Amino acid sequence: MDFSEHHPTNMDEHVLNVAAWPQRFPYARDEQEEAGPDLLENGFEPVMLKDRLKPYLKEIEQHGLTGARAGFSTESNLHDGALDQSTIESRFAKALQGANTFGLRNYYNYNLKCQGFVIRKSGPMASPAASKFQGMSHNGVAVRVHVDQDLEGEPLRAMDAVRYFRAPLKFLGFKLLNLWSPLKDVRMNPMAFADMRTVDVASDLLRYRANTTAEAGGSRGSFVSDRLMPLFRERHKWYYVPDLRFGSAIAFDTGEIPHSSFTLPGEHFLLAVREKIAARECDHDALGALLKELNEDPSVVGVVREGVERAADFLATRVCSGAAEASEIEAFDDEYLTRASLEIRCMSIVVPKPVVKGALALCFTTVVFGLGFVLYGRRHDARAVAAKKNA
Repeated sequence: MDFSEHHPTNMDEHVLNVAAWPQRFPYARDEQEEAGPDLLENGFEPVMLKDRLKPYLKEIEQHGLTGARAGFSTESNLHDGALDQSTIESRFAKALQGANTFGLRNYYNYNLKCQGFVIRKSGPMASPAASKFQGMSHNGVAVRVHVDQDLEGEPLRAMDAVRYFRAPLKFLGFKLLNLWSPLKDVRMNPMAFADMRTVDVASDLLRYRANTTAEAGGSRGSFVSDRLMPLFRERHKWYYVPDLRFGSAIAFDTGEIPHSSFTLPGEHFLLAVREKIAARECDHDALGALLKELNEDPSVVGVVREGVERAADFLATRVCSGAAEASEIEAFDDEYLTRASLEIRCMSIVVPKPVVKGALALCFTTVVFGLGFVLYGRRHDARAVAAKKNA
């Protein structure tokens, strides 16, 4: 279903501030389907994480993050590089390094270092999630369109190595990539991304300054972080990838791509049933009227409709019958009425496949010609020696 014709009825903070609903972007699952978005052309690309990474995602989904900086545990070992393998951040950061983590369609990529793990959770329409974690567990979903990092600003500007070598590093293929990975199948508040072919970076993006906390990847408390926010433009096109499931992710450029979560049509029905479950409200007439209104609204997307029907059945059969205990209600809310995702930032080397193939072909050709010249030289020398002896 294409949402380009459905305009938001209100422009509050829970609705993406664009002129039209983001459109579905085709996800190329096989060669017969239309090719999906590309990191170079569009600025973002759906990827599948390798199976060996999924146990880490499951552990994070079940227990949350420790809040420790990836790869380090205390100030005492911060400088000697000692790894604290007791934290999920350190183990997952190590597992993400290298080439065999996820594949881009038109690029070879190698992750040098990954850190900055952040869990984002919410209920329908970006309502607060009923978290089962304790302490520093998660942030709410992003409800403002933004770009995560201004690569010309702080804190990167203060880092001399980045400041002076950013241009050559970019030329060599070094890139900051964000991975947005759902911790459960996405049923609400999906992420939308601006198609970079429609964004003028020089005139459409404004700088602003934020304060980043240690839980978002800082090593020593909070620090200044310069970011970007796009101005509204009619020409901007927004897309989201439907049916994102656990084990998949979207890779996008940290310093260029405007993105935000947005509310799918019909999420207000999901929120209404969720509130009835939390309050153990068993007015069957009111529930029936809500379901009737749901069925008469053609704009409600299928995944939301299924969620409302599932929640209404749980309310009628488990909650109103008195069979559901508080723990069962909490588990149902966390599984079916919550969107949970993990954001990761990686310093990667990203090189177009044609460049790599061309370089390999050039090396192969050079080696072949080199061997040819060596063999020809040896043969020529042998003939010269033989001619000298005969003379």
